[in-house]
Amino acid sequence: MVCLMDVPQPVYLKEGAEGLRIECRGRKFTGHPPKLKKEFEEDLIAEVHMERYNTKRIKLKLDGLSPAAYRLNAA
Repeated sequence: MVCLMDVPQPVYLKEGAEGLRIECRGRKFTGHPPKLKKEFEEDLIAEVHMERYNTKRIKLKLDGLSPAAYRLNAA
């Protein structure tokens, strides 16, 4: 025999008309995410700058290896 409490029931049957007025979908909003520590944020910014520098350096290096005709057409 199945217990009636184990069977999912519509909200109206369990809580009445008031239960329909309460929003119970999804997760609750807990506010903004916590701020990062200043030193951690600075490390991330420094890492982004380093990656941008390396990308620029590699692109220049690849341009130097490409044929002269390609460099004239690319510019």
